Amino acid sequence: MKSILKHFLLVSFATTALSNSAAAEDMILKVGLAAPLTGDYASISEARGSQCMADKINKANEGIKVEIMMEDSRSDPQLTLSLAQKFL
Repeated sequence: MKSILKHFLLVSFATTALSNSAAAEDMILKVGLAAPLTGDYASISEARGSQCMADKINKANEGIKVEIMMEDSRSDPQLTLSLAQKFL
């Protein structure tokens, strides 16, 4: 359920940001994602879904790009926190 909410928020934010842009053709929306690409929780990571959603947004909005900046959290909560701070 949390994963679905994260994707919904990503799409909502991206759609709002893209629709409010005056120079939409030149806009790149960068989204940071700290996901377990390795480790115990890698098999249930949000990484593939997030990239799929970004691809759908990019395809639907020609000239507007969503770029996922993905980092491996290695299923480590402390590393995830550090990566989140890095994205800010």
